[in-house]
Amino acid sequence: MDQGVIRPSDRINRSGSLTWAIVIARVLLGALLIISVVVRLFFGEQSSSGFPPGAQAWISAMDATGYLRPLLFLTEFIVGIALIIGRFVPLALIVFAPIQINITLFHLFLDPRPIRLVQIVLMSAACVLLAWHHRHAFAPILQAPPQATLLTLRQGAESTTSMVVRTLLGALFVVTGLAKLIFGGPQEPTAFVIAMQETGYLYTLLAQLEVLVGVALISGRLVLLALIVLTPLLVNILAYHLFIELTSPMSLVAVLATVAASYLTWQERERVWHLFRSV
Repeated sequence: MDQGVIRPSDRINRSGSLTWAIVIARVLLGALLIISVVVRLFFGEQSSSGFPPGAQAWISAMDATGYLRPLLFLTEFIVGIALIIGRFVPLALIVFAPIQINITLFHLFLDPRPIRLVQIVLMSAACVLLAWHHRHAFAPILQAPPQATLLTLRQGAESTTSMVVRTLLGALFVVTGLAKLIFGGPQEPTAFVIAMQETGYLYTLLAQLEVLVGVALISGRLVLLALIVLTPLLVNILAYHLFIELTSPMSLVAVLATVAASYLTWQERERVWHLFRSV
């Protein structure tokens, strides 16, 4: 096997034996992602022709956005390459996590064929195995101390500016998430929003994540984890307004939220950089 495939961190575990299960899980998962992207790019209609009507409707809605499917393809391909060559594996797992969750829910709700369920079980098992193997890389994210909060007026090493930005950003997503959950969406939803609602899971899941992220930011608990969860949401929100609702007043709000999240992430750069140093 090419030495570029087996990283030093994969060769020896604490007992000194070869960690072949980790290598196999990493390479197979990476290869599956790359092959999946290639198949969907070159055989798009044939590869999706066997989906049930509900699943096909959501795929068509993603295609109609003009951005979502290409963004998913690019992300999956980059993650696949990183897994195969064994570089930045913890970072690749974090980037792939929301995609894997959506793949799992997509097949559970819209395409529960046995072969698909077996596929998501194997993919999920590979992700969990790799995450456990690289758990040291995630420690700075999960073990970060609580930060200062405007609610308790508790001061800390964090600057007042960061505390205010974090609280306002958290409040924004608590409000938007609760609005989705309570009112069920905008009065005049776009076709894409309707398609998300009709999946039976996606719109509600996004709303719940917004609320949880907002509460974490306001309370100063697990801030970096909240920012990581927020990143794919913000990417999709920005792209949505760029391609679908550019003239909406919420477009400016999306830009400001992204700037605020980027600023807060920069404040956490030491812990973020740990993911890049960890192979």
